Amino acid sequence: MKRVDCAEDVPRYAARAVHYLKCVVAISSLCTACAQLPVQTKDFACEGAPGFDPRAFGSRLLVLGEIHGTSEVPRIAKDLVCQAIAEKRSPVLLLLELDGSQSPALARYVASDGTQEERCAFLAHFEWARPGQDGRTTVAMFELIDFVRAMKRIGHPVEVAAFAGGTDQQYADNIARQLDQKPQAWAVAVVGNLHAAKQPLTYGGRNIVPAVSLLERYAPVSLNMVASGGTFWGIFDGTQGVHDLDDYRDVGLAPDMLRYGQLSFEPNIAGGLRYDGCFGIGQATATPPGAQLCQ
Repeated sequence: MKRVDCAEDVPRYAARAVHYLKCVVAISSLCTACAQLPVQTKDFACEGAPGFDPRAFGSRLLVLGEIHGTSEVPRIAKDLVCQAIAEKRSPVLLLLELDGSQSPALARYVASDGTQEERCAFLAHFEWARPGQDGRTTVAMFELIDFVRAMKRIGHPVEVAAFAGGTDQQYADNIARQLDQKPQAWAVAVVGNLHAAKQPLTYGGRNIVPAVSLLERYAPVSLNMVASGGTFWGIFDGTQGVHDLDDYRDVGLAPDMLRYGQLSFEPNIAGGLRYDGCFGIGQATATPPGAQLCQ
């Protein structure tokens, strides 16, 4: 979103006295736009999406297909929630690839004061505390949830829900249930990029019907993550920890399309017809398991 500098515009308009009254109205309108962003709380700033494209709001469901375990993807989801808040979309629904059984715990935490005791009670849920951490329950992902809590505390209509299940069909059913329960909501879902594909595919010798391909009635806009390199936290080749993201670096895209927050809506540059485009995260940085916040 373009930021308007009200201080620069006032002298220019005021000097034209013959149009003074019209300029007062115009300046007032511009300053209203200035006030939309950033949204500020004690602990969080809401700046909006740096590479925002209005087509992100072209459907009521935007999907970010990610490689789990980077700091950047949760930050981009936060930026998009901020953009939706600034544009007065209501309510805003954040959908996360966490086990659906977490939904009650999520609801309790985002309604809380966010004390250390409340934080650790939430992070004690089995998905956050289990030994095998695949990058979905990271420090950055918890910070995204905590951001939603902070926005709700100051009155913004933003919700968060978990939708993961044992199969892509269960993923799709859980997402559909959330959308049907909140028919006026604009939603952004963060999910592994295989689940985010819009057409069936074969991966690792398996035929997959991705969750997002089962949600056609909602006309989802699905973007695939691209990066200029870096690292991620996950389980790769049987090893848990920080891994190299270089396999996702050389995708033949212009450097501008890889930079953090850049949204690109060209299907043929993002996995054939399986995605509607891509979103850049720049140089990725691995984020560790969220449980360490209570250790």
